[in-house]
Amino acid sequence: MTATLSRGLEQRWQEVLRRAAIALEGHGVGVWEADARDRLHLLAASSAADVAAGAAAELKATLRDLGELQSPRKPRRWVVSRVRQQRWCIAPVRREPPQPPPTGIERRGRERMMLELAGVCIGLIDDPERRVQELEREDCFENAPVGLRWTAADGTILGANQTELDTLGYQRDEYVGRNLAQFYVDPQAAADALQRLRTGETLRNIETRMRRRDGSMRHSLISASGLLAGGQLIHARWATQDVTERQLAEQALTLFKALVESADDAVIGKTLDGTITSWNPAAARLYGYSAEEVIGKPIALLAPPDRVDELPGILERLRRGERIERYETTRVRKDGTRVEVSLSVSPILDPQGRPIGATSIAYDVTARKQAEQQLVHGALHDALTDLPNRTYFVERVSQSLARVRRDPAYRFAVLFLDFDDFKRINDTRGHQSGDLVLRRVAQLLRSELRRSDFAGRMGGDEFVACFVEANKDTGAAFVARLQARIPTLVESGELPVPVSITAGITYYPADGTDAQTLFAVADARLYEAKRASAA
Repeated sequence: MTATLSRGLEQRWQEVLRRAAIALEGHGVGVWEADARDRLHLLAASSAADVAAGAAAELKATLRDLGELQSPRKPRRWVVSRVRQQRWCIAPVRREPPQPPPTGIERRGRERMMLELAGVCIGLIDDPERRVQELEREDCFENAPVGLRWTAADGTILGANQTELDTLGYQRDEYVGRNLAQFYVDPQAAADALQRLRTGETLRNIETRMRRRDGSMRHSLISASGLLAGGQLIHARWATQDVTERQLAEQALTLFKALVESADDAVIGKTLDGTITSWNPAAARLYGYSAEEVIGKPIALLAPPDRVDELPGILERLRRGERIERYETTRVRKDGTRVEVSLSVSPILDPQGRPIGATSIAYDVTARKQAEQQLVHGALHDALTDLPNRTYFVERVSQSLARVRRDPAYRFAVLFLDFDDFKRINDTRGHQSGDLVLRRVAQLLRSELRRSDFAGRMGGDEFVACFVEANKDTGAAFVARLQARIPTLVESGELPVPVSITAGITYYPADGTDAQTLFAVADARLYEAKRASAA
């Protein structure tokens, strides 16, 4: 035997064949099977002696002459006997009883009828193991997670499983029997695949596009192999993997990468512990580092020392899945210069919604911040001298008063100062000279003040100063230094004309406990001093 049957089944088949052999007057009887490639296998015989050498080749030639091996089908079985030299009598194994010949047709010979009855008996004797195997194969084919089909040599679809039908949206009777090219977006691709199969080539993961019943397109990977006989393609087996979602995801990813690469804003990917994983060209332009220099490095590389402490809080928020919108901070470039940036940071989530990384988008706001600072500075400083103006000076004094509430022992003094007969300078030397005097005196105030003290211009020729941690001698000593310096400025040419100044000083808390009172007392003392010097 060249194929294996269960022991019990083989014994039952042999009993049928033995009795058929007796009825045929001792001629040997056997059951042969042709597989999908038309190879013959002897499954059982009336006796081992009945199997003659070379019988398979002779029988195959006879079956081919009878047209039994002309088209690919499922495995087929026959009950066979050589009733005369070189003459075979053949009947198919089947479950249905043989039908009587049509009227007028000669009845079958005795040998043929006996083999037909033996074929029905063999067919009715169930093979549980084989049937289970066939059911398993059918289930594997029909319920495979990829599309499966087989076609004739010309591309006619002979069969397809449910996955193939579901992928393309067809009913079985709408799909089977039609040519494969009808379902290709590019029919030439189907023709090319069949041509390659005719040469004996096996196709593996060929990208193609299939058309669904509703007109939409599906991206697929096709693998196929062919059954060839005598150099001719008999039929082809095809496996179709639908990769549309993957293809669309890859296209979206490609588009996203292109957008990131061409973006004007710096786009940086990083892990949840702050390790840089991606770096677009705009990031290289903004920070001065190439991608090769920073990928794998900590994001703290970009933070100046005074901003490093903010990073753990940002990363912790990302681990909680939070977004950070328009967070303005300072970063440092490769060359050490600082740059003001606005950051938007978003967590990257896995399919379960858990954070697995982060992407930050940064754009340079240095110019805007500088413009804002200039506007604020202009609103709080005198345009001519760049000293704090009245508004800012009052705010600074208010801050000193607030400190007193925290530190009752804190003391400070306020000084009002203006020029004597400043109008004469403008009238005789012109306003340009008057402006020059104001700028030079402003510079003198800055140079004589301690770092903790501050000065301002109230308007016209009126200047003010605030001395922190002051005593009764602080203001007088300061005015004396100014009056001593002014003549040297005239001698050096820094001041165009000699000038004199008068000052009034008030002390907190002896002269007042609020800004308005302190200013009023200082102003009154200024004019008392002017009247005294004029007397």
